[in-house]
Amino acid sequence: MPDPSGSRIYTVSELTVEIRRLILGGFDEVAVSGEISNFSHYPASGHMYFSLKDAGAAIRCVFFRSDNESLTFVPENGMQVVSVGKLDVYQAKGEYQLKVSRLLPQGAGALAVALEQLKKKLAALGLFDPARKRPLPFFPRRIGVITSTEGAAIRDIFKVGLRRWPGACVLVHPVPVEGAKAAPEIAEAIRRMGRWGLCDVLIVGRGGGSIEDLWAFNEEVVCKAAAACPVPVVSAVGHEKDVTLLDLVADVRAATPSNAAEIVFPEIDTVAADLASRRRSLARELKQKFALAAGRLDLIRKSRWWKEPKSLLETRWQRLDDLKVDLARNFERRVIQARQALETVRVRVAALSPTAVLERGYALLTDASGSVVRRVSQVSAGDRLSVRVSDGTLKVLVDSAGPLAGPDRPVRRERHVRT
Repeated sequence: MPDPSGSRIYTVSELTVEIRRLILGGFDEVAVSGEISNFSHYPASGHMYFSLKDAGAAIRCVFFRSDNESLTFVPENGMQVVSVGKLDVYQAKGEYQLKVSRLLPQGAGALAVALEQLKKKLAALGLFDPARKRPLPFFPRRIGVITSTEGAAIRDIFKVGLRRWPGACVLVHPVPVEGAKAAPEIAEAIRRMGRWGLCDVLIVGRGGGSIEDLWAFNEEVVCKAAAACPVPVVSAVGHEKDVTLLDLVADVRAATPSNAAEIVFPEIDTVAADLASRRRSLARELKQKFALAAGRLDLIRKSRWWKEPKSLLETRWQRLDDLKVDLARNFERRVIQARQALETVRVRVAALSPTAVLERGYALLTDASGSVVRRVSQVSAGDRLSVRVSDGTLKVLVDSAGPLAGPDRPVRRERHVRT
């Protein structure tokens, strides 16, 4: 509503909305460097809140969980960082703030802390394990290169590689190699080259630079993409003294891009010399084999069997007849031995048979229930027993029973059996 002087009167909410509209419309994504202060992280929501300050000013920052899950280090108060994001207005408090989408460490101290934290994390995941590293193909059909097309690295790779193997097929995937967008684009290029099966081996790298320049090759997203790549990866980052986390994850680490070309591209003169050496070795080996075979053939031609093959058959026939006779004799002897062994067993079994015992004059007594009577105490006078002898059975009635009389034992009772 206008005031008496003709100026529009805003409510607080209206003015805040208008300021927010101007801020959102006036700025795209921005990158702001500064020192972290008042850092807080809420585990329940996962969101992070902090201020980014320098000597003259400070700005509030919010780093939502959906964006900070891929963070490769733990932010701390006093750490120098670069925050990438968009300006916004928090209407409830009327404060403008930076909605952070990426957070990068800045300065040697902060970078060293972040690097060590990520190194421990990737080591725990097994990405540095030597057992997972793969050998490079000896003759790659297609060689993939992921780097900037504007740097010296691509020129060095082509210069050295095509000198070594002029007919090589090289596929280049251009990417930025430094800056906020470098890491995600390098990772996506690795995934794309591996997913499409465009090459047999992959060189990923760039020329030398400061630790900040090479930082994209320390990012977790790049290291995980290289570890998951279906073809071997050769890292070629910076100079020999520069060591990035990608160097530790890659299947082979090259000291420089030129060294990567020397490792991956076969050397035509060396290959030609090797082929010539193999050809000579093969010729010598074949010559030796032919000479050996010719010698054996000559011996066969001079042998009696070659001149008189029938004699060889006659000898074999005679040997076959001898074997038949030996087989028949051995079979007969085995049958006789088996019969003798069987007879021995039969005699032993017969000696243990209850019938044989009865034949020697013994008898087997059983009571009315069929139980064998072994002792006098098992029967009483008047019991009926069955007596088994060698040629039949007797039915008897017990008149009386008593213990067996001995020389030192007087007979107290007598046993009378009435048939």
